[in-house]
Amino acid sequence: ALGGAAPPVRPEAAASQDRIAAHDLVLQAWAALRTVNRDAAVAARRFGEQAIERDGDYAPGFLALAASLGVLFEQRWGREYADVSIAQRMAAASSAAVNLAPNDAHAHALLAVASTHVLQHERAAAEADKALALAPSDAEVLSLVATVYQRHGRYERAIDLINRANMLDPFESMG
Repeated sequence: ALGGAAPPVRPEAAASQDRIAAHDLVLQAWAALRTVNRDAAVAARRFGEQAIERDGDYAPGFLALAASLGVLFEQRWGREYADVSIAQRMAAASSAAVNLAPNDAHAHALLAVASTHVLQHERAAAEADKALALAPSDAEVLSLVATVYQRHGRYERAIDLINRANMLDPFESMG
């Protein structure tokens, strides 16, 4: 009908639009995280949160949020970011990603890192092992798991993983 109301949007079309919007926000989060500074990490966190608001069943939104919280916690650009609640939020976001995408090695690797931050070392080790089993040749996963092993005093294993990551992607270990 010309000049009439727009046709109603089907629920599945609206869900698709939300998924696309969430994906775009996730891409913006990862782009922001390429620049390691406080403002970029805060922006990445905001993008991750917005992605989750758009599509709460989209694991990459939770991964972007977890990664940004991890950067904020590890860099400690202020007292509010050094608080354990940031690490707890990272653990919750990465756990949600694992629940939504149980075969995503990055989700398990981020959960392993988050688990070390909240002193859940057995869980960290189990998640690190799952991440490696799922993606034994992914440089980013190897680098994340290497940090877990390093924090657990497994230095030789950490160095082995870093060397493998460097062979696969020499630029990954720099980021």
